[in-house]
Amino acid sequence: MIKAAIFDLNGIFLQSPGLEEGFRLSIKEFIAMLRRKEKVSEEMIGFAREFKKRGIKVFFLSNSLEEVARYYREQYPWIDEIADKVYFSFETGLKKPDTRAWENILSENDLKPEECVYFDDQEKHVAASQSVGIQAFLFTGEKDFQEKIRELKLL
Repeated sequence: MIKAAIFDLNGIFLQSPGLEEGFRLSIKEFIAMLRRKEKVSEEMIGFAREFKKRGIKVFFLSNSLEEVARYYREQYPWIDEIADKVYFSFETGLKKPDTRAWENILSENDLKPEECVYFDDQEKHVAASQSVGIQAFLFTGEKDFQEKIRELKLL
């Protein structure tokens, strides 16, 4: 039985065109770019809220610098509202695809790998979480996600 859904934040709930080129900018310029280009997936927020209603814990696992994480929390209060806990790499010291990032979530929340499902838009992160024993899927869009969670009987 699935007790927890773990999500990458950017690329699933937040769509940030030009993210790769943004890494060459200063933090201030990067955040300004996010403000201009970032889009929020209201549909994914709705799915996460539905998971919570059904008793499924929701966690975010994000490789983020402190300034970017602060921006996310200030700009998008729903992040902390819907997540049981947010795991930003700058806080944990663990960056995906380091398997300890997922192992940390499991141990802190007394979860077994088979009780979790993970979604990320990067294949290397999906593979890393699968190596820990977590059922993980590549996120390619809301429609595909909806089909996958129906197959898993999460909705």
